[in-house]
Amino acid sequence: MLFKTKFSMFILISVVFLSFSYAQDMDDLDDEADASNDVSHCMPDSFPTPWEYYDKTELTPEQIAIKYSYVKDYRKKENWDKVKKYGWQLVYGDKKRQFKSVYDKLADSYYFTNHPDTALLVCQMGLKDVGYRTRLNHYAAYIQFEVGRYNCAEIHLRALLTKKPNELAYWKMLVQSLIKMNKEDAIKAQEKVVELTSNDPAEQSLLGQLYERYGLNAMDAYVKSWQANPSLENIKSATQVTTMAIQQGQDDLGLKVGLEALKLQPDNKVIIRNVAELYNLKMQYNNSIKYYKKYLKYDNSNIDIYCSIADIYREKRDWSSARVYARKAMNKDSKSGKPHIVLANVYQSNASECLNTVHDGKITIDIKLVFQMAYDEYAKASRDPGYQSEANAKKKWLRSSQLTPSKEDKFLHPDVKKPRGKCFSWI
Repeated sequence: MLFKTKFSMFILISVVFLSFSYAQDMDDLDDEADASNDVSHCMPDSFPTPWEYYDKTELTPEQIAIKYSYVKDYRKKENWDKVKKYGWQLVYGDKKRQFKSVYDKLADSYYFTNHPDTALLVCQMGLKDVGYRTRLNHYAAYIQFEVGRYNCAEIHLRALLTKKPNELAYWKMLVQSLIKMNKEDAIKAQEKVVELTSNDPAEQSLLGQLYERYGLNAMDAYVKSWQANPSLENIKSATQVTTMAIQQGQDDLGLKVGLEALKLQPDNKVIIRNVAELYNLKMQYNNSIKYYKKYLKYDNSNIDIYCSIADIYREKRDWSSARVYARKAMNKDSKSGKPHIVLANVYQSNASECLNTVHDGKITIDIKLVFQMAYDEYAKASRDPGYQSEANAKKKWLRSSQLTPSKEDKFLHPDVKKPRGKCFSWI
């Protein structure tokens, strides 16, 4: 018997069917992986049944019509014993196979009476006898999948999809069957699932995992999806492309997709931020600032954005603007150490540039005072456990490099409390 325990076939099929309404992680599927591709056992050579004695009697056309009417009527009434009785009489007595659907109803009778093994046998008999039948392939696919014969399930699923090419449940089961057999065709099948689910994030995630499994770039899946359907409904693909473009350093591709997407959804905060970061990676600072500031129109509480703008102004040597945005970040979150790290970097960069470009490496009390300002900001940042390690390391470096005022410096310059000179006029 295919199943040792007797349980409701209806519940079995329903549960299996519902299990394909969402994407599974690769780990879940790998636990039961079966790499067998042998299809030789998918269809038996013969079909022995207890009803074979009916084969001795050939029914007349009139008898066939009457018995088939019985089968239909008892099917509606769910009198499964009668369906089996007259169904088998037709299977063996209707030599010309006047009513092909008798196999459908006979399969129902075993399906609904908890006999999946016999239901599968009826499906196999019917498919061999009359050719394609949707219901027979449907039952056979689910039963074969449930008992772990994924290669057999694949045969029936592909047959179903030739007739119903957009049936999501069949595509999902096919994907899982192919994964369990470790077939790379799972990628194409999952691409279809992503298409049919309008780029559902869970399905996209599984597709990305499949790309990685077979040594492909997961980003390609989202790029293909966007190129095939650059629409508002497919905005999630664009979001994925811009996010992964940052991770993989594909600035131009990420910007192309991101800017296309923003024409369709100008207020998409995630893509706006990604575009800003991509411009930053390309060192196109003016464009980067433009999109970071655009982001703040939709979310003015995100200190990371203020800090990013401050960092860019620091790179542009616009020290005053950098300090403004670092302080804005502090005002948004007074407990975070990040804005203090950012402002400290501004002071340190300014002091270093002045030391190397204006004073030819000769340190002055004014330069040391700016380094001290950086040190003080690092000290404030160290109060935040999340930034304590970084801040303490930078404090230690400033002290060991003797860049902050010593006791001797303070003794020799008692009246110099603030940094002087053109370099530090902005302070």
